[in-house]
Amino acid sequence: MIKLTVAAVFAVALTQAVQATPITGPVTGIIQFAGSVSANASDAVNANGSTQVTFGTTDVSFENGSFVGIVHNGDAVTMFNTVIPWTLTSGAIPSFWTVDGFTFDLLSSSFTGTGGSAPSTGFAGVALSGTVSGNGFTATTFAGSFTLQDPAAGSGPYTYSGSFALGSVPDGGTTILLLGSALSGLALLKRKLVS
Repeated sequence: MIKLTVAAVFAVALTQAVQATPITGPVTGIIQFAGSVSANASDAVNANGSTQVTFGTTDVSFENGSFVGIVHNGDAVTMFNTVIPWTLTSGAIPSFWTVDGFTFDLLSSSFTGTGGSAPSTGFAGVALSGTVSGNGFTATTFAGSFTLQDPAAGSGPYTYSGSFALGSVPDGGTTILLLGSALSGLALLKRKLVS
């Protein structure tokens, strides 16, 4: 087994207004994790759907939306199992992660491929779908990704960072709005550079 580092990002599109007490409605916001894992791949470029990851210590590194005031930076995250490996392509796993009363139930994960080159720019991706619930919020459907990445050159043995990026379904138009803004900015930048 190779010692790896994983940073998990659970990013959720903000699609609902802040709820008044008592809390009801879907979970919204962003939550990021950082921690460690072991994997049976020599590097991220050689990872595949049957690659197995065993989670070590994981902590919250950022939170937003519904998570604010409930979850805090540095809070310990319990991953579904820190002994038996998670195969990157899997079926349902209840309580895939839990933190401060929130739970993510994984419905499925599927390997999406690799890119870059070992040992410093390689990465492997996994698509995730599941639900987040807890703390009085209704179970909310999410789709997202988990990414393993090789370390920068010269940083020692293979380590990985990973991210879970989750967006609530339906999106409510937030993604389209952000994409349109980004494309408008690029058009203005191109116009400025050409003139």
